[in-house]
Amino acid sequence: MVVAIIALVTGTAGWALSGGGGSGHASLALAQGTVSAVFQSARMQAMLKGTMARVIIASETSPDVSRRLRFIGIVYGDLQKSGCWIAADDGVLLPEGVFFVPPQADGPASLPRSTCPVLPGTPLHMSVSYPDRHSVPGADSGQDWYVYQFGPDGLSQNPNARVVLAMGSIKGDGAITFLLENSGTGNSVPLYTGFYLRRSGTLTLFNDEDAVQ
Repeated sequence: MVVAIIALVTGTAGWALSGGGGSGHASLALAQGTVSAVFQSARMQAMLKGTMARVIIASETSPDVSRRLRFIGIVYGDLQKSGCWIAADDGVLLPEGVFFVPPQADGPASLPRSTCPVLPGTPLHMSVSYPDRHSVPGADSGQDWYVYQFGPDGLSQNPNARVVLAMGSIKGDGAITFLLENSGTGNSVPLYTGFYLRRSGTLTLFNDEDAVQ
């Protein structure tokens, strides 16, 4: 089911957004569709299993440099073992050159950052060994993840969060640099896309031509 949903949404996003630009725009369209489908799949997992479900995104400190800000997956709370989380999938890697833009990212001022407002009791990060099928937070060797959470009712625990994806590259030291392109007017602008996560769990898509709130 997860794979089918990702394929459907990815195809729709690619058709809608890739026609107006080059390979960067096409990669962003693909990433937007993939990540939005993962968020919707996490919401469904929460409702179907009657427990918390989280979208997790590998942080910029991930031991696997190739996964930093690019690897995304779903875990849900184990109803039988408090504090344990179960991998709902094997994760997905964003298209080459596309990265999640964290709230405190270094980069051009014109690049919007992701935001993660939280309800009480909702974490910004978690440490978990993923995609192990059973994992206890804090029991791994320092793998840190950004977290977006859904309740068993399907409501977002991060109301009106902004999730931003942008073109970038990994430097030799493992740091990520977000890229600019010439806008045709002599100005260099970032290439980005993303969506807003509403309290209801629905998503509002945007791209770099839209006004970001």
